[in-house]
Amino acid sequence: MSRRKSALQSGQGLATRQRAQIGVAFVVVVSLLGAWIVLASSGAVDSAFRSSDSNAQGHPVTPANFNSNSPSKEYVYAGGRLVATEESTPSGPIHHASTIGVFRPSSNYFYLRNSNSIGLPDISVSFGAPSDIPVVGDWDGNGTCTIGVYRPSGNIFYLRNTNTPGFPDITAGFGAPGDMPVVGDWDDDGTVTIGLYRTSTSTFFLRNTNTPGFPDVTVSFGDGPGGDVPIVGDWDGDGVWTIGVYRPSTSTFYLRNTNTVGFPDLSVPFGASGDLPIVGDWDGDGTVTVGVYRASNSTFYLRNSNTIGFPDLSIPYGDGPGGDQPLVGDWDGL
Repeated sequence: MSRRKSALQSGQGLATRQRAQIGVAFVVVVSLLGAWIVLASSGAVDSAFRSSDSNAQGHPVTPANFNSNSPSKEYVYAGGRLVATEESTPSGPIHHASTIGVFRPSSNYFYLRNSNSIGLPDISVSFGAPSDIPVVGDWDGNGTCTIGVYRPSGNIFYLRNTNTPGFPDITAGFGAPGDMPVVGDWDDDGTVTIGLYRTSTSTFFLRNTNTPGFPDVTVSFGDGPGGDVPIVGDWDGDGVWTIGVYRPSTSTFYLRNTNTVGFPDLSVPFGASGDLPIVGDWDGDGTVTVGVYRASNSTFYLRNSNTIGFPDLSIPYGDGPGGDQPLVGDWDGL
């Protein structure tokens, strides 16, 4: 009886050990199978990334310039294999709205506004000397319009790269007595450069650099002896500034879309007798359009298209009766 019981217990112990061994074996098999699945999946994922990398060859990522005024998106791939920051920017060139300003000859002060609205100047800066003619432009191509003057007594441009007091950053002799200064981006390189309008011959003389030298472009247009006032701008939004004139006798803008001899591409009556012509990209759409400054009531009247119509904006600013001269530019680069 004791021997049978001992044998039975021995058999039960053996069965228990066998079941335990089978359980361990099952766990090992399941673990190995799981590891194989993970490795297979990892291989498939790695293969997919290699395929993606292969497809990406020939299509390199070009980093965008950082712009603190716009949000950015961060992408992280494959546990840190690739980290990229992409700026959220619109396609195509970026255009900024032109805003108003005046130059006060009595004190040689520029008073500039960063919005087309009523208010005090955002920038007040003295530059130049009595009898200087104000000019403004992006002389260094950094996106900000800055101050300058043309001195008729010596036919010299004095230009500043910041809207602050100081000595000129650029000095360039150009022109002859009686010429009227104009400035613009004649070759679409992003830099505003000097030019002149010779009223005696109704001729524009334009330079592609802010240096002394012969004109890069010479073109006749308008009726200088008849009183036409030169104006320049990008009338069709193609990036090139082209010529035009304002005829005070009829309060009409005559504009050309190329810097070549020919009839006006646009004729736009706007304003009234005694108004001073101005032009700018008032709505930031990339096209320069017409406007006037009425000195009698110190008011800017601006149109968002080169068509006949009422002003889209009417802004009292400056001291027209006191002799303030209208200016237009993107003073803050925004």
